[in-house]
Amino acid sequence: MYDIFPDNLQPRIEPIWPWPVVVVVSVLLLVIVLRSYRQRVAHLSRGTRFWLLGLRTVAALLLIWAMFRPSLVLTETDERAGQLVLVHENSRSLDLADGPGGLTRWETILKILADNQDLLDQIKEKVEVVHYEFNSEITQVDKPSSAADGEMTAIGHALEYLTRTLQPDVVTGVFLFSDGAQRALPPFDIDPRGAVRQYRAAHNAPIHTVGVGSSSLTDSTMDQIAEDLKVNPTVFEKNQVLVGANIRALGVANRDLTVKLMVEDPSIRDPNKNNMKLAAPAQKLRTTRTQDVLPVEFTWTPQYAGEYKISIEVEPLEGELITTNNVLTTFVTVLKGGLSVAYFDVWRPEMGKLAEVGRSPDIQIDRQIVRYRGEAEPTKINDEWFEPGRYDVYIIGDVPAKVFGERNLRRLAEAVSQGAGLIMTGGFHSFGAGGYATTPLQDLLPVVMYPTEILNEDELDESLQISNPVQMLPTAEGRGDFVMRMGNLGDDNTGWEQLPKLEGATKLTPKKLGLARVLAETEMQQPLLIAQEYNPGRVMAFAGDTTYLWYLAGFAKEHQQFWRQVILWLANKDSQGDDSVWVKLEGRRFRPGQKVPFTFGARDEEGKPLTDVKFQTQVVGPEDKRYPVAPQRSGDLNFGEFAESALPGEYRVEVSAVRNGKPLGYSAKARFVVFEQDLEMYNPAADPSLLQEISSVTQGRFLLPEDFRGFLEELIDKGINRQLTQNKVVSLWDNWILLVCFVGVMSTEWFLRKKRGMV
Repeated sequence: MYDIFPDNLQPRIEPIWPWPVVVVVSVLLLVIVLRSYRQRVAHLSRGTRFWLLGLRTVAALLLIWAMFRPSLVLTETDERAGQLVLVHENSRSLDLADGPGGLTRWETILKILADNQDLLDQIKEKVEVVHYEFNSEITQVDKPSSAADGEMTAIGHALEYLTRTLQPDVVTGVFLFSDGAQRALPPFDIDPRGAVRQYRAAHNAPIHTVGVGSSSLTDSTMDQIAEDLKVNPTVFEKNQVLVGANIRALGVANRDLTVKLMVEDPSIRDPNKNNMKLAAPAQKLRTTRTQDVLPVEFTWTPQYAGEYKISIEVEPLEGELITTNNVLTTFVTVLKGGLSVAYFDVWRPEMGKLAEVGRSPDIQIDRQIVRYRGEAEPTKINDEWFEPGRYDVYIIGDVPAKVFGERNLRRLAEAVSQGAGLIMTGGFHSFGAGGYATTPLQDLLPVVMYPTEILNEDELDESLQISNPVQMLPTAEGRGDFVMRMGNLGDDNTGWEQLPKLEGATKLTPKKLGLARVLAETEMQQPLLIAQEYNPGRVMAFAGDTTYLWYLAGFAKEHQQFWRQVILWLANKDSQGDDSVWVKLEGRRFRPGQKVPFTFGARDEEGKPLTDVKFQTQVVGPEDKRYPVAPQRSGDLNFGEFAESALPGEYRVEVSAVRNGKPLGYSAKARFVVFEQDLEMYNPAADPSLLQEISSVTQGRFLLPEDFRGFLEELIDKGINRQLTQNKVVSLWDNWILLVCFVGVMSTEWFLRKKRGMV
C-alpha cells in the first residue's frame, strides 16, 4: 500500500479525552447541529439555508478537530558523533561495606565498570564515552578515582551542572551510579527533584540510574546518635533544670547504653584541660530492637550564675565507627534570683493552673498535695519543707493548721521573719476556719482571725464565705501597684472586668493596725487581696480560689501574669533589674555554614531601652579568631548576623556599647556551638527511591548492579551509532490558523443571520 507520508514524517493523534468519549461527543455535536439548526433556518431560501448550515457544520468540525489534537512528528537524523555519559558518586558514604560479597559501595561501582569494560569498549566504537565524578563538586575525569573521599553528596548540584554543560543534540544517554542519598550543605544543597525536571526540560537523553548500597543499615552498622536536646536556654541558680534528649540506636539490639550529662566547670580555666564534669549519675538504657529510640532525662541544679556548656554524651561501643554524633552540646545561661516556691493545697483546679507558673525558667514550684478529709492516713508534711533558706515563697491553700503542726508553722513564721514570702488563699478550712488564729501565723497574716471560727474537717460555715460570684477589681491603692499591673487589659487596669468572675470567696477583714494594704476587692468593696510587709518578709491574704476560671476562659496569659507578679512581690523581686548591655542568640546550636542571627541592646537602671548608644559587635571563633560583625538597626531593634560559621567549634558573640563617649556597663557575651556534622556518615542509608524518580522523570531505567550488563547488551543490540535522532512535533490544532478559521466561520455565519434578521 502506498504511504502518503514520508518515512521521517508521521501523523499522531492525542484526543483530549479517551477515544470512545471523544467519538461520542463528536457524533452528538454533529447531530445537534444538523437537526436543531436545520429547523431554525427552515423558513429561509434554499441558498441561505445551505450557507448557514454549512458554516455551522464547519465550525463544529473545527471543534472536533481540536478535540482530537492531531499533530505531525518529524524525525530528524544528525550524523555527528554522540556521547554516552557515565556519572559516578565519589563520597565517603560509599566506603560502607554493604555490597555483594562484603564489597564497599565504591568497590561495587568499580567492579561494575571493570566487569563491563568489554561492552563499554564496543560502545566506544560508535559514540564517545565520557566519565564524570561528583561529591560536592562535579568534574570530568579520564577514569574513576581509586578511593571515595568526598565530604558531601550533592546530587542536585551535579544534575544542574549536567543540564548546563551537556549538549542536547549530542548526548545519547546518561548513567548515574550512586547510593541515591543527597547529603549536602549550602550552596550545594540543590533539590535533586527540581534539578532533574530542569534537565528534562532541556534534554531528551534519558538518565539511567544504577543504585548501590542498602537502604537498611541497622543489621550491619552500629551507631548511637544523641538528638533532640531539650533544655531551657535561660534558668536561674539553685533551681532544678530538666535536661532531656533522645538516643537513637542502630544495630545495637538488646544492649546496654551508658548516657551521661556533662556540665562545664568554670573553675577550670586551663584550655588544655577538660573542664566538662559529670553533673548527674550516668543512666543505663536498654535497647530492645535493632532500630530503637530511647528518651533520657536528667536533672541539674546550678549553684551559681553564669553561662554553662552542657552535653549529653553516649559512651561509644566497641566496634562503633561513627562517634561524632554521640555527643550533643548546647549552652545554658544561669541567672541570679531564681525563686523556689512551696505550695500546699488539696487537689483542685486552682492548684493545677497556678502551678503552671513554675514552667517559667526563674520560678520553680514544688507542690505538696494534702489529703485530710476522711482519710485514714492524712498527709504528713515533712520538716524538710521548712529548712532555713530552702524556699523563697510559701503558698497555703485550703489546708487546716493541724496538718502542718505547731513546730512547722513556727519554722514557717521564722522563715518569713528572715525574708521569705507567704500567701494564704481562700477555702473552707483556711484562715480562721482552719485554726490559724491560735498559731504563729496569727501575727503575720494581715487579716483578723478568731479562735471561735475553727471548723472540723467535715464542717462548713457558709457565714465565713461569699457564696455568690464576685468580680475581682483593683482598689484605688492597688491600681498601679506591681501586683495588680495587667497592661494587656488596659494601662489603667480598668480592664479587670473583662476577666470571668470568681465563684465566691472567703470573707476577709484587714487588720486595723499595721501596714496592711487592700489591693483588690469585689464590686461590693469586699476585700479580696490584702498585702503587708514585715521587712524583710512579705505576706498576703487572698480570698479567692477560682482564678483558674480566667485560664479556662482564654485569659491564660493574664492568669499567669497575675500569679507571677504575686510570687515576685512576695519574694521581694518586684524591682530587680538586668545588666545594661545585653545580647540574645536565636539558638545555641548551628550547622557548619549556617547563619547565626542575634539581637542586642542596652537599657537604663529602670529597664527602659536606650536609643542613643553606639554598639560594636564581634564574634570570637575557634583558635581565638575574631570576626567583626556590622551592627544593624530596624526601628527599636538592634540585630546582627554572623555568616562565617564553616569551622566546627565553640564561638562567642561579644557586644560592647558606648554612650556619650563613655563605655556603658560591661560587654555582653553569649556562646554558641557549630557542631561537627559528618554528613556522609550521620545517616549513610541508601535512597533508591530518589534514583527511581530521576530515571522515571527522564524516561530512563533504574538498574541494580546485576542488571547493568544485560541493559548494555540490549542497547548494543538495538544499535548505538553516530546518528542522533530527534523528534520535532508540529501541532495541527494548537495554532493561530485554526483559531482564525474558527473565528472567520462563526463571524460569517453571524453576519448572514443578522442580514436575514435572525440576530
